[in-house]
Amino acid sequence: MKDILRIGARASQLSLRQAEWVSTQLTVHSPQLHIEITTITTAGDRDQDRKFADMGVTGVFTREIDRALLEGKIDVAVHSLKDLPTIPTQGLTLSAVPCREDPRDAFISLDGRTLVEMDPDAKIGTSSVRREAQLRVLRSDLQIVALRGNVDTRIRKLRESKQYDGIIIAYAGLKRLDRADEATEILETERWLPAPGQGALALVTRESDETIRALVQPLDDPDSHLGIVAERTLLESLGAGCHVPVGAYARIHSTGVTLDGFISEVDGSSFVRDRIDGRREKAAMLGRTLAQTLREQFDRTRKS
Repeated sequence: MKDILRIGARASQLSLRQAEWVSTQLTVHSPQLHIEITTITTAGDRDQDRKFADMGVTGVFTREIDRALLEGKIDVAVHSLKDLPTIPTQGLTLSAVPCREDPRDAFISLDGRTLVEMDPDAKIGTSSVRREAQLRVLRSDLQIVALRGNVDTRIRKLRESKQYDGIIIAYAGLKRLDRADEATEILETERWLPAPGQGALALVTRESDETIRALVQPLDDPDSHLGIVAERTLLESLGAGCHVPVGAYARIHSTGVTLDGFISEVDGSSFVRDRIDGRREKAAMLGRTLAQTLREQFDRTRKS
């Protein structure tokens, strides 16, 4: 049995909070473990100026951490699952998806107004093409201003820079940092879809290391993992990366899965959203089927 376990995570406050939570949960199941947390700076952390879609590569928040895992410098990588590329790094495997935090987006405004209450031409901060597309559908009269940085940096820019009237941010991050009360409103999934995997964590290990995989397996939540399979299969089947706005959310029921998804142009045109229901054991197939439906509708809309 391995007694020292090295966890790798980004150096942001949120990533550290997530890694610490994983560490605590692992020691509940394996009290003999001594856990060390190593922080690693990623390409996405170094480049704070460009939009994700302009960086030209996938895995901007995961590649350096995964490299350290392959090189044996760490034993487990803790990622925000929405940052994980749909094509896994060779030699690594997704060993556990812990119980998912709230997947929804949150809106924070300077004056307490909701998105629909904002004045025309109000400046809303985000660098996500998914959020931009949905915002243009919901409120085409608003200005979208690029916003990068960790949770603390984004909120500080809102409060201090005078460049923004409001920002859109993942609610899970606010909750994990005990800042949920700063959200002006929570954007419900009936009208606004999150990124595939948003709110979930990914515990990645070396595929060949059965000992480490066994240690993290107790943290896997079957329902959360099942929903992630449906959402990420949809994303992979669409062949969409950070350049194409895609949202997805799978609700897991006792007897089945309800999967919602959308695809759009960045400017909100050709926006199509649909839903599919099916059995739990068909989660991946539901993702593929809904992706095909969305792609066909999207192509027809673009041609019309």
